[in-house]
Amino acid sequence: MTEASNPKVNLLEEDMERMVAELQATLESMPSASVPFDSVKLSPAERRQRYASMREDPEAWTEMLKERGYPDTIRYAKTMERQFRKGREGDGEGEREQ
Repeated sequence: MTEASNPKVNLLEEDMERMVAELQATLESMPSASVPFDSVKLSPAERRQRYASMREDPEAWTEMLKERGYPDTIRYAKTMERQFRKGREGDGEGEREQ
C-alpha cells in the first residue's frame, strides 16, 4: 500500500495542513509592536525602581536566570545593586556598609 492510497497518511497530512494554516492565521492576526519588546530605554530612576521591585523577589531572580543565564544575571545584579545604593544615598536613604 502506497502513501497516496493509505487513508491514515492522507488524514494526517490534512490535519497537519489545517494546523499549519490555523497557526499562520493566528500569527498574522497578532498585533505587532511599534518597538521591539524590552527595547525602550528607561531612565536611571526607572531602572532602580524596576530593580527595587525584584530585589527581594526570588521568583523574579529565578525567571531572570532562566531567561538570561547565570553570567548576565550576576552582571545585572552587581550593576543594579551599585546603582540602587547610589540612588538611595542621593535620596538620603542610603544603606551603610560596614
